[in-house]
Amino acid sequence: MTVQSLSPRACDCDFCTRHHAAWVSDPEGHLAVRGNDAMLQRYRQGSEQAEFLVCRQCGVLVAVIARDNDERLIGAVNRNAFDSQDEFVDETIVSPRLLAAEAKRARWRQVWMPTDLSMR
Repeated sequence: MTVQSLSPRACDCDFCTRHHAAWVSDPEGHLAVRGNDAMLQRYRQGSEQAEFLVCRQCGVLVAVIARDNDERLIGAVNRNAFDSQDEFVDETIVSPRLLAAEAKRARWRQVWMPTDLSMR
């Protein structure tokens, strides 16, 4: 899958809107996040089911992660974390805040990707 084939999903919650976040993921792919507590600030908001990772140096909202029902870590990356954002197709507006907690997790399991988080 290429960047050009990924359709960013712009969440309409207050937090994501303020960060102009649009999430990209490939359920057949894999996300690896490497960093440390000095580099990445962890933040939970809203339903607190997901954890947002914000770069402490530049302030960019980098990724979102959560545990699925099998305790597997899944996640998505913010389009704004890429150097070249022009390559993505137009974003789609999504409203996960309107979903019940389990419906959110079910949706994330469908569209997010397996994730490794290595924090030193």
